[in-house]
Amino acid sequence: MTLCLRIILLYFAFGSTYLVFRYMSIYQDLVWQGRLGPLRWTFLASAILSVFTLISVVGLWLKKKWGFFLFIISQVLGLLVVVATPLFEPIDFSALLPQLMIGLLLPVILIVLIAQKWHHLE
Repeated sequence: MTLCLRIILLYFAFGSTYLVFRYMSIYQDLVWQGRLGPLRWTFLASAILSVFTLISVVGLWLKKKWGFFLFIISQVLGLLVVVATPLFEPIDFSALLPQLMIGLLLPVILIVLIAQKWHHLE
């Protein structure tokens, strides 16, 4: 496994772990304040997708093809959550652009790196 691939996998592992706790913390704060509103599903969905991303990273680290497929599915669903968020809450879409760019760029880099090592995956 190349160093670049390991760094990206570690980034996703730590990032996913952080996001699970962050989304659940935000959700808990909104529950306590009684301000859930129409966006409550986005925090739960994002937390669940972060768990799936973490599981997929473990699969990729163990060189399993299912980890790759789970990673792709979780990233596509995560992007759908980000794109759907402004439909339920008046949010400036330009505020979501950096998240969308990172959400598109890093998976593409990971796909390119995994494609080179595909024959090594079980």
